[in-house]
Amino acid sequence: MIFKCHQLETMKASIALDFKRNAVREAVSRFHTANPRVFGSVLHGNDQDGSDLDLLVDALP
Repeated sequence: MIFKCHQLETMKASIALDFKRNAVREAVSRFHTANPRVFGSVLHGNDQDGSDLDLLVDALP
C-alpha cells in the first residue's frame, strides 16, 4: 500500500518520516504487521526532495 501526502512530496523523505512517524506506527498496527524498518536512500542518508520512503515490515499471522 502506498501512502502519499502532497505537502510531503516536496521534502526529503527523512523529514517526512519525522513528521509522520506516528502515522507509520498506526499503519503497522492496523495492517497486522510488526518490526518496521527503513531502507534505501533514507537509511543511507542520501534522500532528496521528493524521494520515496522505503519501509520493510514483518507480516503477522
